[in-house]
Amino acid sequence: MEYMNRQVNMQPMPKVTYQALVGKTLASERERRKILQTTVAAELGVTQSAYSKLESGASALNASQIHLATRALGMTAADLMTRVAKNEERLKAEGVDVVHTKEDNSAAVIIGLGLLAAMLFGKA
Repeated sequence: MEYMNRQVNMQPMPKVTYQALVGKTLASERERRKILQTTVAAELGVTQSAYSKLESGASALNASQIHLATRALGMTAADLMTRVAKNEERLKAEGVDVVHTKEDNSAAVIIGLGLLAAMLFGKA
């Protein structure tokens, strides 16, 4: 009978894809430096719309794009990846799972992206 008294947690565990973590961290650094997406997009040889997809995590950045984007921001790829690693640890401490493949559970991804945005762009 005890099993009937337990509450089941139906809330999905928040998730963020690694490519979204990289993209959002890059966006945070770009905004902190007050550089427009169009400026970085031009360095990569892509449209602003295509670059926006890279920052959102809808498309994955390749190594060359990371190098060009970080150079446009006046930082190194190593600097970016250090920030990504720190942000990953912060997310994990908040109970967000960083996954390497896109998840089918859109609710978990939306929750995770919301927490990531609050962490990177919040006024806390």
